[in-house]
Amino acid sequence: MSRQTRIGGLLWVSVIQYFVLLLVVRSAWTLPYDPLTYAISDLGAATCGEFAGRQVCSPWHALAQASWVLAGATLATGAVLTRHVFGSRSGTGLLVLSGLGEIGVGLFPEDVSAWHVPCALMAVGCGLLGVLLLGRGVRERPGLRALGWAGVATGTVGLAALVVTVAFPRHLFGLVERIGVYPILLWFLAAGVTILCLRPARRHNTPGDTPYGKPHAEHSGRYPGRRRSHRPGGRADRADPHGRPLDRAR
Repeated sequence: MSRQTRIGGLLWVSVIQYFVLLLVVRSAWTLPYDPLTYAISDLGAATCGEFAGRQVCSPWHALAQASWVLAGATLATGAVLTRHVFGSRSGTGLLVLSGLGEIGVGLFPEDVSAWHVPCALMAVGCGLLGVLLLGRGVRERPGLRALGWAGVATGTVGLAALVVTVAFPRHLFGLVERIGVYPILLWFLAAGVTILCLRPARRHNTPGDTPYGKPHAEHSGRYPGRRRSHRPGGRADRADPHGRPLDRAR
């Protein structure tokens, strides 16, 4: 496994900060916060007051925004560095777009910029499709089967939740949103751990190999300077280490 692949795995593992920091941000709320109805983005609202029918006030909103920007950057960079493991260009590209969308979610709070919703849809939609494609690509590969099938399940269930969120935004919005978002992040975390636990493949030399590869076709002996005679029944000509024939006459 290359160094860049391991770095990519570490970046994906670092997504755990997303959950830790949002718990910290939520602990600073003075208003009731119901995960079933409140959006994740409410934790990053820059102002206090009513928004989309919900009373929001997040004193540590800047920490939530920084967490989203960091998560987006690490997810996108990790997708590029681990692309050789999954071998899906389209899946990698979608995950890069998802990371960029997540960065936009942090830079454009829901109560300040109209860009917040398009960025959130790009982050979730592209993320689910990317995970689905990466999972399909490795679901039959030894050592990655569980991760592959988890990606397929995550993408399928998450896309269904995304459709429900868009179609029925007033019905348990927070719960359905989390069904679409959290599995993506958990899959990234599991993928990072799996990549870090993969053992590099060992190279097995076949009989007759040398430290520099296969022996040349004209050499069949132990030493490069010793060649067989092409005359039927002839004896092998002796040669010095530099390949020059020696005088057989004694």
